[in-house]
Amino acid sequence: MYLFTVTMFPNEQYKKDGYEEFEGEQDWYFGALSKNGQILISSCNTIFEDDKYKTFLLAPEQDSLDSKYANKYVDEFYMKLMNLCIREPEIRIVGRLGSVNNFVLFPSIHHQN
Repeated sequence: MYLFTVTMFPNEQYKKDGYEEFEGEQDWYFGALSKNGQILISSCNTIFEDDKYKTFLLAPEQDSLDSKYANKYVDEFYMKLMNLCIREPEIRIVGRLGSVNNFVLFPSIHHQN
């Protein structure tokens, strides 16, 4: 298992008009990746900061996000999403995980008063 970050760069129109359409297209793309087996879950953790979206994805192999594995739906949603961006996404491997059991997507945080 590998943990990736995918950073997307929405174009100026979505910075001014809000990001609802962009977020919807991004969700469709990640959903297509999940259904194609390229990532393990479709509900991804996304952080918005400095006018860009950084999403953390869990994938079975180091090259899982390679376009050679994409089907027509992944390609279609990728092209729609890229029409909303100023450039290609940055894809980085954060690290390798021993098993999915070693990865916690939503850790619970307890604050003591």
